[in-house]
Amino acid sequence: MKAKITINDVEKEITITEEQAKVLGFNFSKIWKPESCEPYWFVGDDGEIYKEFWADTMDDIYRWETGNCKQTEAECEFKREKEKVETELENFAKEHNEPIDWGDFRPEKFYINWDYGENEIVFPSNITYKGNDIYYSSKKIAEAAVKAVGEDRVKKYYLEVK
Repeated sequence: MKAKITINDVEKEITITEEQAKVLGFNFSKIWKPESCEPYWFVGDDGEIYKEFWADTMDDIYRWETGNCKQTEAECEFKREKEKVETELENFAKEHNEPIDWGDFRPEKFYINWDYGENEIVFPSNITYKGNDIYYSSKKIAEAAVKAVGEDRVKKYYLEVK
């Protein structure tokens, strides 16, 4: 007759420390990094998406360190389109902005943001500090940038609104 094993018995048997798990190859990090021979995707210099297998090469490590090592092809497609949209918005600002002087607090500097309460794109202004946003010398230019790039693309890829 076989012995009866309960789920609690199994749970006790498979309880291991995080250190033991790492030795066995389990990774508890919230940041995904491929294991040896695991596939990953990246965006090549030509804009195409490629599949590679992790081998701890200099190329693998460089792609991972620069955010160009993704777990799925879809993540790479999103990354590629996000970079395109950001570049289009930056180029629009460079082409249409008046010079922005961050040392002069009087003129407002506008950026593109999302208002979750109103569920719409908004154009707040900033006069005293510069963040990582793309700034426009007027609200009108910021609005024109969204129109030129496409509101849906700005929402999805730049603002990452679902």
